[in-house]
Amino acid sequence: MGSISMQRTVTINREGFAEFAKFIYDTGEPKVSERYSDLEKHIRRFGSAPELIADLERVNAINEKYPSYVLHYPDCKGLVEEERIALKPESCNGYKWRYTMNGWGLIQVLLYLDSPPTIKCNVGVNSQKRAEAWAPFAPKLGPTDLWDWRMVERHVRQIIRRMNKISEKCR
Repeated sequence: MGSISMQRTVTINREGFAEFAKFIYDTGEPKVSERYSDLEKHIRRFGSAPELIADLERVNAINEKYPSYVLHYPDCKGLVEEERIALKPESCNGYKWRYTMNGWGLIQVLLYLDSPPTIKCNVGVNSQKRAEAWAPFAPKLGPTDLWDWRMVERHVRQIIRRMNKISEKCR
């Protein structure tokens, strides 16, 4: 829903992304998936750092410039929804649907791969206050109090701190 409240963007390289991927799995047992599926495909899920790193190679091979992922740590609780989105076939080369992942406290990771060999990596998450403000407009995402916001913020702060350290090494 709209912009994200807690966020950070850093510049890293492929080795930095590998370190970042390893870190997110070392800090718990996150469920990691694409934010949006490919057209008329199901959401890809990544159970380990090597799987996530392999997906970076996949998107590079097909020249995708802006892959995005979501992280959900079980200790954050909350409701996570995989939603099928209807598309306008006339605007999407005949494609009719795709999936997206939704949830108030999902940690979002957006990669900008448009200036190789560097990768801009943006990590962000809604704050509790922002989620509460938007909740009346998206009731299907459930009550915001299903989330453990203290844990959501803890995870995103850890990730941002590590991203900053990785970025410094990549300079």
